[in-house]
Amino acid sequence: MKKYLSKFNNNKWLGLVISVISVAILIILASFSIKIAKIDAARCVHPTGAECPITAHIPSASYAAAILLIIIFILGIKVALKSGAAEKISKDAADKSKTIAKALRGDEKKIYEVIIASHGAVFQSELVEKMGYSKVKVSRILDKLEGQNLIERNIPSSL
Repeated sequence: MKKYLSKFNNNKWLGLVISVISVAILIILASFSIKIAKIDAARCVHPTGAECPITAHIPSASYAAAILLIIIFILGIKVALKSGAAEKISKDAADKSKTIAKALRGDEKKIYEVIIASHGAVFQSELVEKMGYSKVKVSRILDKLEGQNLIERNIPSSL
């Protein structure tokens, strides 16, 4: 079960939960609206014995609430589906990065492996120390890796 649940990301769950809750509230709303209509019809009394004109009349506020709940349901489905598409794009980008990373040679491959071993976050000065390369060489290699969209360099902001 845990393996199955891990395939869903948070946005997909959020979209599905929103949709399910909106359907549940819509069902409750319909149930109450029908009960209100029956109660109103039972209270209606005409001296002539004619049929009551408000028989089975559902309040207009119920229609507005139903429309709102349908819109919320559609938005929930849209969030769930959109997160699935974003997940696919992310996976495709990761596959492309792995393919490019396999094609790396020499110093580029060594530096890329150090970055991966550091869980993707490492200072440029640490790379200079670990690799024993000059600052210029490390900078140029990082430029190449960034150009291939394998890494993203961030300049730390001073506090």
